[in-house]
Parts: sequence; structure tokens; C-alpha cells
Amino acid sequence: MLLTRNLFKLNPKKLRHFSTVADHLTKWTDKFKSENVSEPESSAKHLLAHILQTRNLDTFEQNLDTKLTEVQVKHFEELCLARLCRMPVQYIIKEWDFHGLQGIKIVPPVFIPRPETEELVSHVIEDLHKSDMKNVKFLEIGCGSGVISISLLSEFSGATGWCFDQNQIAVELTKVNAENFNVLSRLNVFKYKLVDGNLESEMKSQKFDLIVSNPPYLLSKEIFELEDDIKVFEDLRALDGGRDGLVVINNILKVAEIHLNKNGVLWLEVHPTHSTILKERFPHGASNSLVFEESLKDFCGKNRFIKFIKIT
Repeated sequence: MLLTRNLFKLNPKKLRHFSTVADHLTKWTDKFKSENVSEPESSAKHLLAHILQTRNLDTFEQNLDTKLTEVQVKHFEELCLARLCRMPVQYIIKEWDFHGLQGIKIVPPVFIPRPETEELVSHVIEDLHKSDMKNVKFLEIGCGSGVISISLLSEFSGATGWCFDQNQIAVELTKVNAENFNVLSRLNVFKYKLVDGNLESEMKSQKFDLIVSNPPYLLSKEIFELEDDIKVFEDLRALDGGRDGLVVINNILKVAEIHLNKNGVLWLEVHPTHSTILKERFPHGASNSLVFEESLKDFCGKNRFIKFIKIT
């Protein structure tokens, strides 16, 4: 890393040769590529957009000829040096947009929301509208930054939510984000680690219309294959689902069997291999109180989302 620092040490005289947004975009995209930083152009664009105080990359593209001030250049280069160290863009700019919510606060090591989880939220919202469950009472397991709960509460003004996470930083971050989006009064947030399908004492007597989760579902062996951006900076407990990826999911299924109301729904984001396994375990017509209803694919065509229904 010392070599990188020396190579890219800030030099005011050199900065003047890269005066426009387009100049800096080209310069840092090339540097990121040469250092094998993932998503090099996207990283440079998002960092530049942050400097320009715009979230709209289309608007950003219209300002490629804009000249940056020396203060802006210095700040941008500092952000880029952090990206060279493999810090994710979301942690560098400390916020991200999610499902129409602009400026969700993001801090390490809380798990960064992915596009797949935006798809999960879309499916849940569509399902609730079809069922006319506008006053839904829901539980989110593993809330992270709180984006799922906040999205649901923002969509349904009559909804109330409960959520928990084993990471205290995630719990506090969820509270901050919920407060920022004016939904904290309808959200109960707890620090809790789910073990053997047992809920924390304040939740034990609760019943829910909906349980939703983006749980740890990667197979343990896949953790070693993750990019450094993830392995170094994000909380791997939010990713590692054990040998088969089902350790936490099995506990969530137990919670659903006990704490869902009749005709209540469980939505999960899962590993592509889990759909077949769980469909066989929770078939219609069996004695299960919880049945597998459907599996939906993500934008990459992988089986990613599962819906269960509580039938008794």
C-alpha cells in the first residue's frame, strides 16, 4: 500500500492538468483499472457525483465539462485513495439510495444493501398491495441499515414494524435512518441474535402478518471467494449462512411457524440452490403449518426470492 500512496500522492501542480469532470473521470477510471479495483468507472462516477452533490448520474453526465475547484479536486482524490484501498464506495460517501429512498446512511461494517434486496422489497410491496394489507404488522430479521423496514413503512402509512439485528452498530444505524425518514415512531428496533428460532422476550408474544428477511445465505466455502471490498470491510456474519447456507434460514422458518398469523406471509432472499431444497421441505398438502408458495428469479435469472404462507 506504501507504493500506492507514493504513486498517487497529491500534487497541486499536477492537479491543474486535470481540471474538468471528464478529465478526472478518465484519470481515475484508468487508475482503478490498473489497480484491479472492481467497477472502476462506476466507482469514479459515484465519487465525482458525490463531490458535485448530485445523486443523478444522468445529470452528472451533463456536467463533464465542468471545472472542479482545487478544494473539490483535493477532496475527490482523497476519496479515490480510499477506493484504491478497496473501501466500498458506499462506505466512502457514507450514504446510498435504495428503492426510491435517497440518502440512506451507510457505515462500516454494516452490510451494504444490494440491488437484489431492492427487488425483494418490490415483490413484498406488490404482494401487500394485491392482498390489501395496508395496515400490515411485520417483522424484519437482520435489519442491517434498516432499508427493508423503512421502505415498507414509507410505502404503507398504516404499517407497523419490528426488526432486530445482532450488530449494535446496525441497530443504531437503523434507528438513525428510520428517524431521518420519519418512520421511527412506527418501528421497534432491537439488538438480538436469533438462536433456535426463539425471539427476544419483548417479541415472544407478538404475531405478525408478514416476516421478511435478507439473511446470511452464502455457503461458508463461498466466503473465501468474495472480493476484498467485502471480506475486509463488511460484517461477514451478515453473509455466512453455514455449510449449506441454511443455518439462519432454518431459524427464521421456525419463527415463522410460531409468530405468523394464519394466512401470514414469509418472504426470504436466498441462495439459488435453496429454492429446490425448501420447496421439497414445505410442500402443499403436507402437515406443515408453513408451505412453500413460490420462487422468483432475480435480475440475473437466478432463483433468489421465496414466498411462504402460514396456512394454520
